[in-house]
Amino acid sequence: MTELKLTKLQEEIISRVKGIYEGFPFEEDDELEYEVSDVFKKLNLKQQEKAGAEITNSEVALELKNMDCFTHRAHIKSGAEMTYWNPLEQKFKDFKEDHVNLRIGICQAAQEHPAPDIIYNWAMFHLNR
Repeated sequence: MTELKLTKLQEEIISRVKGIYEGFPFEEDDELEYEVSDVFKKLNLKQQEKAGAEITNSEVALELKNMDCFTHRAHIKSGAEMTYWNPLEQKFKDFKEDHVNLRIGICQAAQEHPAPDIIYNWAMFHLNR
């Protein structure tokens, strides 16, 4: 098995996703670590299938857009208003700190949020800077 070779920006975007979800109350404590490990395994397999050729930014973004963590939601209700957390715009810990005196609702949905194409474009933006 060959060692996975990623560019610095590819490694950074994967770490960035981990940072976004830091402190998120997943059902299992190591859920995000397991998912990130799975992304590395899939990318390693792709690299092997390509006889060791470099992993493209698009391949990294394609793996990220389907991560299960993006199906987790957080929101707060304040009076008659609901505020929904957007993980591409704010880290969970910052969302939580911004609403320290309010109860945060957590749930998991069937679809990613934002939509997978938006996650893909967000990742590509950061990978091609």
